[in-house]
Amino acid sequence: MVFRTVARMLCSEGVYKMGRLLSVIVLLLVSCTVSPSVILAFVEVPETTNTAIYAYSTDAYGVQAESTSNYAIYAVSYAPEVDFGGGFVANYAGVRAQGADRGIIATTSSSTGYGTYTGGGNGIYAYSNNSAGFGVTSNSTLSASLMGGTTPGGELFLGKICTSANWLTGCMSEANVFRVDRTGLVRANGGYLTGGADVAEHIPVLKSPTLADVVEIDPEHEGYFRPAQTPNSTLVAGVISSNPGLTMNAADPAGDLPEQGPRLALTGRVPVKVSSENGPIRPGDLLVSSSTAGHAMRALANPTPGTIVGKALGSLKQGTGTVEMLIMLR
Repeated sequence: MVFRTVARMLCSEGVYKMGRLLSVIVLLLVSCTVSPSVILAFVEVPETTNTAIYAYSTDAYGVQAESTSNYAIYAVSYAPEVDFGGGFVANYAGVRAQGADRGIIATTSSSTGYGTYTGGGNGIYAYSNNSAGFGVTSNSTLSASLMGGTTPGGELFLGKICTSANWLTGCMSEANVFRVDRTGLVRANGGYLTGGADVAEHIPVLKSPTLADVVEIDPEHEGYFRPAQTPNSTLVAGVISSNPGLTMNAADPAGDLPEQGPRLALTGRVPVKVSSENGPIRPGDLLVSSSTAGHAMRALANPTPGTIVGKALGSLKQGTGTVEMLIMLR
């Protein structure tokens, strides 16, 4: 059996001004279907105190709210601005959540809804004072873990570095270090770290080369490439990259479609297929295309301009294999 007692006191304007005591709702809910320790007490207290609503539970929810047609919980803070000195002024939050593990967990079962939805000012402010913590942690099992949107003129993402901050005041001194505008253009003050060792671009081909193949311009199809066919080719264009650090010329870089076509390394270091056709290859040897399709070989003295594809970083004594190469077209 569930026993509920609801007590309400509606105060007139005069009583409110005189006492400012319990003004709207006193709700005591005790349910025998859950632990007796679950007691939720909601009290709107005088304006001179700190807490408008206090909820406590030892083994269940402190507050549980449901609504079928509107907000389950709606919170607004009318606290005046607080001067923290140094020209920094701030307001208190409508909701402050603090937890030993998570301050707020927000979910939705709707495919188009939001776990949290806010409007005006900062939608969400998150702060962590733990060196191993994060301001925001996001996870998704089926789609993007974090999505950002903006109206024309706004920024998709803006990263700032704060020299002084806390949970209440936020960044007291800040500078932009990273931003992504609404067109997808990225601006960053720092460098870009990647595991790849080359810069590549997607290229159109009619006959697909494989990774580490030496490729050349296709003279029979304008704008296309193909695996190198002849030794000392002056059409040589580079090597097919296996793990570029940066890829350019993508047809739909921010879209959902998989990228089509091989990636041609333009600069940097890549694995390359080689042949000992012109003798053993040693580190520092210049490489040119060989008679084995898609393979490079050691260049002889005074190679023809336009034939060099790179400089060997590894060695091959005989036969065919793969070595690291520094891309160096000339």
